[in-house]
Amino acid sequence: MGSTRSVDVQAAQVVLGSQYEEVYDVQSELNPAHKGQVAMSLPTGRDQLEIGVIQHRLRKGVPLAELDEVSGSTAIMLAVLSVVVRRAPEWWYRTVGEGKSAERVPAPEELHDMDMLWDLYGRYTALRATFPRQTGDAGGSPPTA
Repeated sequence: MGSTRSVDVQAAQVVLGSQYEEVYDVQSELNPAHKGQVAMSLPTGRDQLEIGVIQHRLRKGVPLAELDEVSGSTAIMLAVLSVVVRRAPEWWYRTVGEGKSAERVPAPEELHDMDMLWDLYGRYTALRATFPRQTGDAGGSPPTA
């Protein structure tokens, strides 16, 4: 039986994890205009759902198990970065809609520098690793993203 203090510490880490943010300098080797600062934070529960929706869209509905390893990993990476990047230079976004309904949305899938994107994803996974994983009695380990 765990102590109340350890439960409080774990709860505080989960709350902190949803608010914690790191800022990174990025520079594309392929496009000198693609540079600047990118701010990332850990995903919330709602963010995890959005990551799943984006992955499904990128895979065009094909189950992950049916994709080759590179395609599957790339879909995961792009979906995660679409959500966990909270602030980025203008080149990270594309505009959807027109006029007053126009909206800027993340569009890492439209960038050509895969090395830069994989580096950024590596920084995200390092950030995520700084927080302990929470396991539930019935649910086991949470899914990775």
